[in-house]
Amino acid sequence: MVGLLINTVPMRVNVGSDACVADLLNELRDSRSRTFEHEYLGLNDIHRVAGQPKLFDTVFVFENYPTDTSLLSGADGLSVTAVDSRDFYHYPLTVQAVPGTELDLRIQYRTDVFDDNSIARLAAELDRALVTMVTDPSHPLTAEDNRPRPLIAAYERSDYAAPSSDVEHTLCGIYSQILEADRVGVDDSFFDLGGDSLSAMRAVAAINAALGARVTLSSFLAAPTVRELSRGVAC
Repeated sequence: MVGLLINTVPMRVNVGSDACVADLLNELRDSRSRTFEHEYLGLNDIHRVAGQPKLFDTVFVFENYPTDTSLLSGADGLSVTAVDSRDFYHYPLTVQAVPGTELDLRIQYRTDVFDDNSIARLAAELDRALVTMVTDPSHPLTAEDNRPRPLIAAYERSDYAAPSSDVEHTLCGIYSQILEADRVGVDDSFFDLGGDSLSAMRAVAAINAALGARVTLSSFLAAPTVRELSRGVAC
C-alpha cells in the first residue's frame, strides 16, 4: 500500500494554573486517547464543524515513522542505505521533531512573518524548555522564573516618555499587556522590550480591534515604537 496515510487533527488541552510538565504530558496523552477513534475525520471537516475562521497557525509535528535503515533491508539482497525527507508547510511556523540517536528539531517558517533573529530566539527557548522538561518534570508551567522577561525594563530607563494622546495611551496599554511590562513609553521599541514576531502578530490584531485600524505586520515591524506607529494609525 502506497500513500501518505496521515491526517492533521487539532487537539485542545486545558492546563491548570498549578500544573507541572508531567501533568501537561499526561493531559496530552489522555486527550489523544479520547480522540483517537475520531482521527479519520479530515481537517477541512473539523474546520467546518468548529465554525471558527482559523483553527491554528502553528504546527508541531512528531515524525514517528522508522528511519533505521538496518530495518529496511530485504532478504532478496535489496537494501536501503539512507533515508532523507523534506516536507513543506504553508503555515507561518512549523516545528518538526525527528527521532534518532539524537533529537533532531527542524523549524520551517515564512520569511514574510519571521526573521532569522526571531527564529534563533525561538530555537534557544525550545532548547531551554526541553532541558527543563527532562531534568525537572515537576517544574511548574507557570513559574515566575519561567515567564518571558523584557530585554529592557521601561521603568529602569531614564528617558521614559509618557503617552500624550488617546491613541498613544491605547498603544502603550496594548504593548504593556502583551509584553507584561510595568510601563511602556512612546519611544520604547516593542522588540527591545522583549517582543518577537509571534507577539507582534498578537499586537497587530489587538491594535486593529481596539482602534478600528488596518495595521499590517510589515508596517508594525517598520514602526515598532508607539510614537512611530501612532502616526500611521487611522482611527
